[in-house]
Amino acid sequence: MTELEEIIEYNKGREVIYSCFSRIFINTLNNAEYKMLAEIIPFLKTLKTDNKDDLQLNDGISALNKFIEEYNLLKETEQEEFQNKTAREYTRLFCLGNGIDLSESVYLSPSHLTQTDIESEVYHLYKQYNFEMDCKSNEPQDHLSFELMFMSFLSKNISKQYGIDSDNAAKLLEVQKEFLEKHMLKWIDLVIKRTIPFKESYSFYLPALYFTAGFIKADYEYILEMLSL
Repeated sequence: MTELEEIIEYNKGREVIYSCFSRIFINTLNNAEYKMLAEIIPFLKTLKTDNKDDLQLNDGISALNKFIEEYNLLKETEQEEFQNKTAREYTRLFCLGNGIDLSESVYLSPSHLTQTDIESEVYHLYKQYNFEMDCKSNEPQDHLSFELMFMSFLSKNISKQYGIDSDNAAKLLEVQKEFLEKHMLKWIDLVIKRTIPFKESYSFYLPALYFTAGFIKADYEYILEMLSL
């Protein structure tokens, strides 16, 4: 495989990871998500490092692997109850009034409310690059799931552009860099801090957030490296 082919394949992997975790936070898990997680775990394991700065990434991967291993060992009827338990945890964490908000505005806007300039800013950025969320949802535009899917959408286009015009690929990488700097990197750790007190998060959703935060940070370094070439 040539260096260019490796870059294209890696960006396809970035697309899949961002898409996968976008789906995890938009709704309760269904059979397709459990299958998706089982299929992606081997790739996630390749991302683990010996770097102490990657603690979130490594801990998230280990816990997600444990979650899927436990699920796969269950009988079909037991898997159904396992899914129901995880669905109840999602509802407790993200759907109740005293739960965890997954919208950037709640953490970063002065009023700590949605429907702010932050949501408007990301919405116009989506429109600028012809991005539309591939699901029906009433969540605000700065929801974690939307922002992750936007990164997936850009990664998909980056992998395509590397085979056509590397300059265009670099421009999209720059968009990702700025989006992480101005948005996701500013609030993902605040979500984790808000989630830690909820014991219902420990089996799956806190590890998923740890991985998401760790991956975003590692991916930001990857983007910087690619832009420096």
